[in-house]
Amino acid sequence: MSDQRLIGEPAVVPQTAVYGDSPGRHAIEIVLRVIGVIAGAVPLVVGLIAVAKVNWSANGFSAPPVRVWGMVLSPWVAVATAIAGLILLAAAATPFRGDKLVAGVLSAAGGFAILVATPTVDHVILGHRYGTMFLVVGIVQIVIGLLMGFVWSRDRVAVA
Repeated sequence: MSDQRLIGEPAVVPQTAVYGDSPGRHAIEIVLRVIGVIAGAVPLVVGLIAVAKVNWSANGFSAPPVRVWGMVLSPWVAVATAIAGLILLAAAATPFRGDKLVAGVLSAAGGFAILVATPTVDHVILGHRYGTMFLVVGIVQIVIGLLMGFVWSRDRVAVA
């Protein structure tokens, strides 16, 4: 009976009023996204430098490891680092906070796992610098995602 109405009675449709949409919020969002892009570019640059240093003509993916910024990277790890950096960069560039949070959590978890376990890939031990890089980039992405949710969220009020 509650969903019946009298003929001629106007239906009340709730509308959403949006408050607080200011240019300052747009500027803060852009600054946060730029910081995220810079952080995401670090593993991308490391990976691309390592890919460029690998002697691909000799043995391809079986080539000897290369050293970039104090990190020793095998060809497989160099390519994986560049791909991970590209994903982090893309997540940072989007206006959605969920992308930053997911990519940040995955990066931080991977970096933490590398720090704790120090795994060996292709007879190359992934050192603390490599794990720290992904841990720090992941934390930066998480913080930016949380700040965007706090700063950029709009106040919505249902108006009848």
